[in-house]
Amino acid sequence: MKSRRLLLCCCVLCSSYSARAELNLADGGKTKFVIITQPGAIPAETNAAQELASTLKQITGAEFPIQSAAGRVPSRAIVIGPGPVAEKLFPEVPFKETRCGRDCD
Repeated sequence: MKSRRLLLCCCVLCSSYSARAELNLADGGKTKFVIITQPGAIPAETNAAQELASTLKQITGAEFPIQSAAGRVPSRAIVIGPGPVAEKLFPEVPFKETRCGRDCD
């Protein structure tokens, strides 16, 4: 169940680029993107960041660094999980419900 929630969050976060015809994550084995984990990330989210970095390297040949969200988030970031950064970037998405169901405070 947590994997489905994580996948949903990743899809929502990546959807901000859906209005564009093309998104180049890497070119010539180099990237300007970073993968961001958020404060309070659960182990599944940390694993997702590592697996994503590994998979993207296999696909593109580029190293995608993983950083914790501390301070300003770069404009070219792949944010993992439904934490405070995701909530700020996508206020219309009900992340609280995604994390703990409809009965959260």
